[in-house]
Formats: sequence, C-alpha cells, structure tokens
Amino acid sequence: MKQLKYLVIFLFTLGLLVFNSCLSNSVTNYSDDARVYTFAIKSDSVPAFAKAKFTVDQTGGNAYKTNGLIYNVDSLPFKTKLYGHFRAIPVISTYSSAAMFFDKKAYKAGDSIDFRTKQVFLNYAANGTDTMSYYVDVRVHKVEPDSIAWQLRTYPSFGSAETAQKAVYCNDLVMLFLNNGSNISLYTTTDAKSWNGGSTISTLPASASLQNMIVLNNVMYVIGDGQTIYSSSNGTSWNKITISSPNQLKSLIAGYDNKLFAVMYDSSNNYYVETSSDGANWSLQYAIADFDNSYNNGNKFNSFPVSDFAATTFTPQTGSPKLMLIGGKDKTGNTVNSVYTYMSGTGQWMDFSTEIKADSFPASKNASLIWYDDRLMLWGGTNASGAIAKDTLLCSKTEGYIWTRRDTLINFPKVLNYKPRTKASVVVDKYNRIFMIGGKDASGNFIKEAWVGRKNKLGFGLPAM
Repeated sequence: MKQLKYLVIFLFTLGLLVFNSCLSNSVTNYSDDARVYTFAIKSDSVPAFAKAKFTVDQTGGNAYKTNGLIYNVDSLPFKTKLYGHFRAIPVISTYSSAAMFFDKKAYKAGDSIDFRTKQVFLNYAANGTDTMSYYVDVRVHKVEPDSIAWQLRTYPSFGSAETAQKAVYCNDLVMLFLNNGSNISLYTTTDAKSWNGGSTISTLPASASLQNMIVLNNVMYVIGDGQTIYSSSNGTSWNKITISSPNQLKSLIAGYDNKLFAVMYDSSNNYYVETSSDGANWSLQYAIADFDNSYNNGNKFNSFPVSDFAATTFTPQTGSPKLMLIGGKDKTGNTVNSVYTYMSGTGQWMDFSTEIKADSFPASKNASLIWYDDRLMLWGGTNASGAIAKDTLLCSKTEGYIWTRRDTLINFPKVLNYKPRTKASVVVDKYNRIFMIGGKDASGNFIKEAWVGRKNKLGFGLPAM
C-alpha cells in the first residue's frame, strides 16, 4: 500500500514539475478534498441497479476500518444475482481526484467491478496526498420481503380450565384475559416469549363477556351485562359504567372515531347500532331492520350482524379511517357473509354483501380480522354449520370489496402443524408483529398457543421479532 502511495505522489510531482517549467510564473493550489459525493452503479445484466439509490456516509466506516461507508438503504430485490462476469460500472462523483482504486487496483471511469464481494474504494484528492476510503456494501434482500416468518411462542400456565379467553393490544402490551368460570386473570407480554401477571382481577366479574372486549384510545371496554360496561386502562383496575339507555347491550363492535360502537336491542327485539364517547351516554345511529327505509339513505340492514362478527378499524393509503364489520349472526340467528364498512364524515354504512359471491366469500362467524400492510386479513371462524374450514385465510387489498384466497407467502406453512381455529385473538403491535393467540379447535377445545409473525419487509430497522 505504501509503494502505491509513493507511486501516486511521484507521478503527481513529476507532472507538477513539468507543468511549472512551462508556466514558471503561475502558482496552482490543488484541492485536498477526496470525498465521494454521489455513487451509483450501471449494469445491463442487473436491472435492479437502475432503481438502487446509494447513500454516502462520510464517517460510517469505522467498523470496516475505512473513513466512510457507501450502501443502498433499500436492498436489491430478493434473489438478485450480482454476476461477476458481467459489467457493473460504478458512477462516482467527487470534488477532486488524482487517482482511484478498488481493492488496491487502479480504477478509471468505465471499468467494471465485481460487487459479489464487498469492495473498498480509495480516492486520492487532486493534491495527490489526501485520501478518503469507503467500504462499498451492495445489499441484497436475503429473505422474501413479502413473506411472514411465523414462530410458535409460549402460552401462560393457567392452572384452571378455561371458559373464555381474549387478547387485546393496549398501551404497548399484549394483554391476555383468561376466565375459569369463577374469576378472570390477566397476563401481559411484549413478545409472547414470556408472560407477566396471572393474578385474579377483583374489579372485573367473571360474568363479563370477554369476547365483547374492545379498545378505544388505549382504554379497554367490556360488556358486563345488558346495562353495564367496564373500562380500564391497565387491565387490573376496572370501573363499572351503567349505561343511560332504555335498550340492552348485545355486542360491542369497535372503538372508532373517538366513539364506542355497539349493537343494542329493545324489549321488542328490535336491534340498533348506537354510539357513545364515554360508555355511559348512548345515541342511536341506525336501526337494524328490513322494514324501515328511513335510515342509511334507504339501505336495508337485514344482513347486518348483531353478534359473533369480526371487526377492525384501519386507515387506507388514501382516504379517511374506516370501520370494517364482517360475518357473524344476524338478528334472526343466521350466519351471514356480510361485509359492512363505515367511514366518519359520511355517516353511512356501506354494504358490500350484494357484490360478493357466496362461493368465494362464504358465510362465517367468530373469525379474526386485522388490517396489515395495506390489506385486510381474515382468519378462521366457522361456517353456517359450525365447521372450521382448513383453508381459512382471505385477503382483500380493496378494503373489503374483493377477496382472494390465501397467499402462500403469509399463511402458516403446513410443516408448522398450525391448527385451524375459531374465536382466536389476533392483534398487531407497534413493531408490526402479528400475535395470534388462543381460539378453539374443531372439537370446541381451547387452543393454548401464541403465534407471532411479521412480514419481512415491515421489520427492517426494527427490533428482532
């Protein structure tokens, strides 16, 4: 390396002497700036290079014993091949340069470099003395970005037989509530590798309907009975709320637009959608009836579910946040394939059911629904006859209008022996991890499992799963 440096200095000095002999009266100051300002790669053999954007970090090379680091923040697509025998030509912008080297080999503009191995780029400033070295890291995705890697984690050791279970995500914790018929206990976790808690909750009666637990603004709400709701921000201390409505609570739908949405019914078994900002005071939104066309601009709600539905809220890439309600039982007890969406500002529910074919989207109840990576994902549940289908994952990239069968990149591989289930709790945390907890199998037994998965591309730069 020293010989190379001396050679550059000798050639530069010789050229300077010759130049000065011709212009003895002129003095030229040569730049000492050897920094690289931009970096790109051209290659007809690797089209992905055309879209690759490289970052030049002037001080990030300490780990590589260089001054700086050159790398592409967004890795090249999975399985991109960096051919050694094809041309990959760097395009380098510097303020000044007397000589350039890639891995101690002289480089001139237009030369091809083999980027299958990491390269060290060295640039001599125009003064022939000052240098900057860069570790060049051409990054390629080592996993399929759109696939989900699922892991079976731990489930709490609950000493009693379970009669109900429900998990929610609240205040950066996955909270799992387990009922043994006499008491409800709480377990919490951040990763399902270990669980905390397990103590009995004294302020939440065992009669509370865990299946009807929802979260609004980091506060949990659950139905106690037809006239009471319990609320809590930490899961251990619950407040009893008596509702000021002549109607009875049937189901909590979701927390949306700073309001609780619920299904209620009156003494004549007429059903309604009502909303509340505090859990106590409720306002009628719509009547769930096929005989009254004065609501929802004349749309009939005869297929609107009153229980056992799947619900979620989401914010699409364009447009306002929405509330989605899928499947469940209608007011007559029939299992429906309904798909309803509600958007604040419009004040209207939209029914996609009439546009969806029953064979592609069969009636179901007690499924699990989430919004993940700009799509709706619907798992599990049972059909009208109570059977759990083996192939239960449906996805929609059109906000519930069109549904497709499972994507092999995100579904559970058969080798994991995942059990199809109903009534599972599925939540997404702040690190884009999906938690699928519990549920019931085809025989009606509670499943004591906690699965965790994350789409690979949504985990870059985040803590390990």
